[in-house]
Amino acid sequence: VHYQDSDFSEAGAMVVDSADQVYKADLILKVAPPSHREIEMLRPKQILFSALQLNVQPKDTLRRMMEKKITAVAWDFIKDREGIYPIIRAMGEIAGNTAILIAS
Repeated sequence: VHYQDSDFSEAGAMVVDSADQVYKADLILKVAPPSHREIEMLRPKQILFSALQLNVQPKDTLRRMMEKKITAVAWDFIKDREGIYPIIRAMGEIAGNTAILIAS
């Protein structure tokens, strides 16, 4: 499915032209962990909802987010009541379905 910018703006979103403009938002949602450049674009006390992959993230990356007082929510660590990681599960299903489409 391909969406046009107008689909988003008509639903109330503000469409911007650059990453610098995106990072002015109060809440940043990402699939991949933030890069060093993206962390530098974050403003103090901003909220980041992203995979953080804490086990492979360099300590200076986390330290920089702490210095900027970033509230970081690691979606890759969110569990439901049954101890299952629902977002990881959904991402795995998407990847599996995509692999089938690519292979066919």
